[in-house]
Amino acid sequence: ADPQLQKGVNVMNQGWTDRKASSNESDHSSLVSVPIPEILGPSLSPDAHPSLAFSCADKLLWLRANQILEEKELAIAYPNLGCRGGLTLFLAYLTFCVRTDNPGNPIEPVLVYPGTTEIRESYMALRIKIGNLLDGLQKIRILAHARGGHPCVYPWEKRLIKRVAQGGINRSDHYPLHDFFPAAVLDGDSNPRLLGGRHGLGRGDDSIPPLHFAVKIHHIPPETTYKAAFLMYDALTTYAERRRLNRNLQRISAATVIHLFESPFSPNFRRLVKQGTQSWRVRPADFPADGKLFLEDAEVLEMMDTQPRIHTLPPPLKEQDLSTVYANLGHLRRSTMDDDVATDIYMRLYNLYRFILTLPVPVEDYDAVAESFGYAIVRERFEDIKDDATKLGPVEYSLFDDTLQKILSMADRLSKDSPRARAVLTEVRRAREKDLRVGVVISNELDGSAIERFLARSIGTDPMLLSSLRVHVVHFGSLRTIKSENTFDILVFPSYRGGYTLRWIMSGKAKEAVVISTEGERRAMLRDFREGMDERNTWTPKRDGPPMPLDDDLENKLRSALKDVNPNLPTVPLDDESFAQGLFDFVPIRKPDAVRMAGPIKSRKVTFRQRYAFLPSEGAVTVIEGNGTTETAVKDLVPGNIVLFVNHAQSRTIYELMLDEIKRSPRFEPFVTVIQQWHRRLRSWFIDSDLSYSEIHDVLLNKGSEVVGATVASWIRGKTMAPLDPENLGRLISVVGIPDPDAVVCKTVNDAAVRLRSVYRVYAKAVNSFLVKVAGEDRAEVDDLLQKYNLDIGSIRDSVVKEEVVTVSPEIVSISASVVGRLYGN
Repeated sequence: ADPQLQKGVNVMNQGWTDRKASSNESDHSSLVSVPIPEILGPSLSPDAHPSLAFSCADKLLWLRANQILEEKELAIAYPNLGCRGGLTLFLAYLTFCVRTDNPGNPIEPVLVYPGTTEIRESYMALRIKIGNLLDGLQKIRILAHARGGHPCVYPWEKRLIKRVAQGGINRSDHYPLHDFFPAAVLDGDSNPRLLGGRHGLGRGDDSIPPLHFAVKIHHIPPETTYKAAFLMYDALTTYAERRRLNRNLQRISAATVIHLFESPFSPNFRRLVKQGTQSWRVRPADFPADGKLFLEDAEVLEMMDTQPRIHTLPPPLKEQDLSTVYANLGHLRRSTMDDDVATDIYMRLYNLYRFILTLPVPVEDYDAVAESFGYAIVRERFEDIKDDATKLGPVEYSLFDDTLQKILSMADRLSKDSPRARAVLTEVRRAREKDLRVGVVISNELDGSAIERFLARSIGTDPMLLSSLRVHVVHFGSLRTIKSENTFDILVFPSYRGGYTLRWIMSGKAKEAVVISTEGERRAMLRDFREGMDERNTWTPKRDGPPMPLDDDLENKLRSALKDVNPNLPTVPLDDESFAQGLFDFVPIRKPDAVRMAGPIKSRKVTFRQRYAFLPSEGAVTVIEGNGTTETAVKDLVPGNIVLFVNHAQSRTIYELMLDEIKRSPRFEPFVTVIQQWHRRLRSWFIDSDLSYSEIHDVLLNKGSEVVGATVASWIRGKTMAPLDPENLGRLISVVGIPDPDAVVCKTVNDAAVRLRSVYRVYAKAVNSFLVKVAGEDRAEVDDLLQKYNLDIGSIRDSVVKEEVVTVSPEIVSISASVVGRLYGN
């Protein structure tokens, strides 16, 4: 035996003997009472890695992990804007297993779903001091030995002890936690693929990685039984994946299942509660009285300090007409059970009603923007649905026609005077008078452009200058990335769109949250609020001390602001997910999701070593060549070429992924917003101008520009962020008709473009380096390159695969567009 290793083991055995002699039941109890994470104590340093800035709710879950992990199934709703509770609980579970199982043996695996890029990078950034690790494992073995267990040493621990004894590693050194407890990502075949390198400390350890990240629900192997599964519903970014999760919950086999939600207003949380699942809704009172550990980022305090306010609007129709509309929609909804045509008509009619009801701008502003973007104007929406409704039966058509006429009268009334638009303008003017930073929250690009046009026209400025007046149009998706120092003074929600709106009203992203609503929306809001807040908890943690003292309670403030109004009228659901779920309850799903189909495409069959694909005969693919990548025509492919596929498809979505990662970085979000607004404005003006690219080029030449026509076309198509030369940008701004006497708009757009170009070049360099290597482990130089920009290529790494060409068929065949470019197994 190696003498250095034997020396280290002897020291460890002596520690067991000394501690066992003095250990007793009280020692055992006192050690168990220590919070789970404190034994191993991984380093959670936001300064070292921003993704480790856990919320105070994360820390609360960490503190209560002993009790949480004893449950077989538990749904937890808590205000964690980062949604990293799965990682928090896993860290606690890891120490729990190391301590309670036979120490030194393989740890039963845990599932975290979805394993987003953010949560994976958070785990990879965790570090632990070697001395703390060895001391913690020694304490755990002493405890196991005292209760009659037979602890052993991990294979990697033997190598670690040897290197410490030889002086190769110091006890004060920090190493990634992943070196000792590796994580894996489940691939499309449900196989765990090790995440990152392990610095040689864990090599040779063939045990299953204790932590499995699953990006998609169908990647989870149904035959594997996990010790625990942590499901983070609100980390899912698409409605389709949320729906797949609900349909495939039975696929997850685990001794303990913890459902995590960012808000008690989540429809899925409410559904689980109604099904009888044990639930815990985290309240401010659940935090310890001292508050120091949990309130250092002031998250809960900011939520409590928010002032909710309801800006009530007059009803859009008389009460009798509203009752008729609700009754007709109910009859039509029930008739959709057996008729696909009626289903489609009902959904379109309901959406038209909700669209008119919640339209945040005058009809003229919406029509102007919709027409410039190529969308149907309000009147055309009515004509389109009326033409298709002739397919209905006589009874359904009479209900449809009566409802449509009432909605049309509502639209006519709003075209003359829009109370909702006036309310938005009133709140913005009120904020400007007090020099407050105000954000108007929107859910889509069209509404954003329409509100910008309406506010700029009403205030007497240009849409591009609204931000300089401290007036911002904010997308729902951007609220998540707002940091404490950038919170708004006022957030205005132009309408109520279900629990998702309530979730952000109570998020602490503004000092005052204003919701503009009719009485019907207010009733729907009160209903959703009661469902989320008034449910009795079926599980609560045992307290170690008194609750946190509360000077004010946001829940009571919002309950007071809502209060009951006109309870006689029924409430049409305004929540997208509640509406869809209610419709699914009536309509059995008989067909798959619709896929947009195009005509056949002439293609060649390319066979690879593992798979094959039909690629457009006149198209090009991304190929690794030398020290970089290049675009190669399909007809020029030869055996041995390495072709890159993104998400199992040959396309340029690699660049879309790059831009998406940049957009998600909070440091660059304001610059991305400026460029997006500039592109919207430029595109809208071009469609409205009836000018050709060559005519615009001539105008710019007359103003002194020397660029070629193709460059001007790329500016207008949005292929470039903005003209490289600020003088050309200024000329283009004047052609578009944006008043900019002091060049404020020009400087704003140019500065944003310069900043994004810089980060894009760095990011592209890193992505190209990755594409050449196409390896998941050798990433040190890529991480170093991106560290100062706080960017990640995790989603790209997980999306890209390479295939080596074997043969290219000379035969050209016509293939459906939905098949072309996708990989299929041989």
